[in-house]
Amino acid sequence: MKKLVLIDPAGYPVHIPLPGRIARTPAVGDYIMQVLGNRFMVKEANDNFHRYDKLGEFMKGFKAQMVYRGYKRALLSTLRNFNLSDQRISYEIVGRQGRPVLLIWGREDRIIPFANSDMIRNAIPHTIFHAIEDCGHIANFEKPEMVNPILIDFLMRSRS
Repeated sequence: MKKLVLIDPAGYPVHIPLPGRIARTPAVGDYIMQVLGNRFMVKEANDNFHRYDKLGEFMKGFKAQMVYRGYKRALLSTLRNFNLSDQRISYEIVGRQGRPVLLIWGREDRIIPFANSDMIRNAIPHTIFHAIEDCGHIANFEKPEMVNPILIDFLMRSRS
């Protein structure tokens, strides 16, 4: 049986900033994403962190991927076509599968509210849950010293 790891996942009510909501509008959103997309994405990337000591390292990699053709178009497609706030049924399906599931969440996540972790744990009752203190949305980047041992332990555990 395959395992599943979720780190601060979307799928329950989440606030989408105004530029993201505008970007969903055909034509207008395409134009705004083309002209202001990089600036908006860099500004919003700050919200992924609780502590900013790793922001510079993160931004170097983040900005590098922004130069690839199709990157902004892919993000725009996600905003328009993936329901970020209502994946309840998908989580309930996972909950019925019985597969091992690890859920890791930064307690100070400003992108996906920490309270959403309760809804996911209700939908997937057998979830192994770890709240990471003093950590934002990208727990595996912001606190790898805490997250990596949890991941390794979960993935190395026998399938029994």
